[in-house]
Amino acid sequence: MKIGRLILPALIFYATTASADVQQLAAKLAEYDKPAKENEFGYKTAANIAGASPILNDSVVNNYLTLVGKTLVKNSGGDSYRWTFAAIDAPDINAFAAPGGYVFVTKGLLKALNSEDELAAVLAHEISHVRLKHYVKVAKKQVLAEYAMKSLAEGQTDGQLEAMSRAATLILAKGLDKQSEYEADYEAMRILALSGYDPSALVDVLNMLNSKSSDKNMAFLLSTHPSAAERIQSIGSCCAEVYQQYAVRNTATKARFDKSIKSRM
Repeated sequence: MKIGRLILPALIFYATTASADVQQLAAKLAEYDKPAKENEFGYKTAANIAGASPILNDSVVNNYLTLVGKTLVKNSGGDSYRWTFAAIDAPDINAFAAPGGYVFVTKGLLKALNSEDELAAVLAHEISHVRLKHYVKVAKKQVLAEYAMKSLAEGQTDGQLEAMSRAATLILAKGLDKQSEYEADYEAMRILALSGYDPSALVDVLNMLNSKSSDKNMAFLLSTHPSAAERIQSIGSCCAEVYQQYAVRNTATKARFDKSIKSRM
């Protein structure tokens, strides 16, 4: 009985202290919601992506991605990100985003696209992940869980930055939850409409992905995203009719898409 009376206060003290430590770390991690901090760990995450697969050495392609990407950003509302758009020299069919405004599209996916509207749909989806702070939110949760397990050193700013970058990179490897992907699809359709692109181009991209589901270069995307069929169903139940009024193909962009993408893949 005496031992129990001694141990119980110690356990209460330990639990209270641990909880306070986690709360303090949560307050510090809130700084990563601010653009400067988000860009700092987003840069590290983007560097991890570029380190795993090199950037495509083609200024025409990368400049074109930047043109379309920044058009989407400009027409869909201002923000404080310093956006970077680039192609990854890899045959995989995929696209990635990192916090702070870094967006990457693989050469394999670029080869599979048929129009600037479809390219815009891919970029708008990734832009939406950044703007909705999907990676930031999940990374903070993972870092807090890691800290609670005593695997993150207390009070080290550099440790927190590295942990946030590591968490975001792991999210890219494992994928976000389905709801985050659906939210990015919804927001992408809004961005496309505001920018003068056909929102239904996103459905075209998803149909293309669905048709290539057995392609070995689709393996990673399929392991990190809901199926294309699920995403199409989600879009249809949410907002397809709302954006149908904007469904106007911009045929004037075909020549520059063919020149900047099709002829260079």
